[in-house]
Amino acid sequence: MTGRTGVAALLMAAGLATGCSKEPAVASRSGPAAPAASGSPSTEDYVYARKAEYVARMKADLQLMEAELNRMAAKVDGLQDADKRQARVDALRGRWAKAKHELELAEDATSETWDGVKTGFRQSYGELKDSVDETREWMSEKIAP
Repeated sequence: MTGRTGVAALLMAAGLATGCSKEPAVASRSGPAAPAASGSPSTEDYVYARKAEYVARMKADLQLMEAELNRMAAKVDGLQDADKRQARVDALRGRWAKAKHELELAEDATSETWDGVKTGFRQSYGELKDSVDETREWMSEKIAP
């Protein structure tokens, strides 16, 4: 398990090194930069001209999410009912892979396809984030701190 922990720490450090802010300013289509309402770049209105910034931020967020999944998986090992808990972590990994695929589509988007692929990523990322939050809560109830 030290290998997974080392990888998780490396990914966390890489994500933090990108300078990913939890409350970035964004330019909307109707005006100047404004703080994000939710604090997540996945829910902000990024215009096509800012595609590279959006993709970079979301890659960093996905790296952090992957590190969180690795931490959850490490907590599961050796516990009673580990198979049940591991199944939840595996389901999260599937959602993570879907979000990563959607982000790859966004990275290759043209100005004509941008809004559609951005919407697809937002949806898959939102589902992933909600599932991680629910699983984190579920695991905290099952595993005493």
